[in-house]
Amino acid sequence: MLAANQAQAALGISLTSTPLGGGIFKYQYSIANSGPEDLALVTITDAGVGDPLIGSTLQTPAGFLSSYDPGLGFVDFISDTSVFGAGTTLSGFSFQSGLSAISHFLTFEALSVNGTLLGGNVELVANPVPEPATFWVAGLGLVALALVQRQRSTAKTIVS
Repeated sequence: MLAANQAQAALGISLTSTPLGGGIFKYQYSIANSGPEDLALVTITDAGVGDPLIGSTLQTPAGFLSSYDPGLGFVDFISDTSVFGAGTTLSGFSFQSGLSAISHFLTFEALSVNGTLLGGNVELVANPVPEPATFWVAGLGLVALALVQRQRSTAKTIVS
């Protein structure tokens, strides 16, 4: 039992969700293998059944393959010419979906090259990219600040 807990702690998978519009999201995974063994396979086990977007939008970094099983709702990231090396963090695993990250894409299983099975929960990371409206509000705030500063400067000149 203790070994299973250590194995879970040795693999951290984080997910960033970016809205693309029209109810579609881009899901990007980062896989941090802090364990002692290289991994051959990482599977997202709750991707949703029959998603029409996942299979056609799967992307992986060089050296990896991907697969979506629409009947079981599994997304596999598979070692090809590279592995999820011990002590490394890899990103570039992504796909698009209309399903919500609140109820999907948050559990995983992984298999080491030596046959050790790992499992756990994906960490959902807040999207660091502000919404477009945030840029407008920030820009208007800066303009208002500049106008106030200008009025103060003009008022000081008149008083002097």
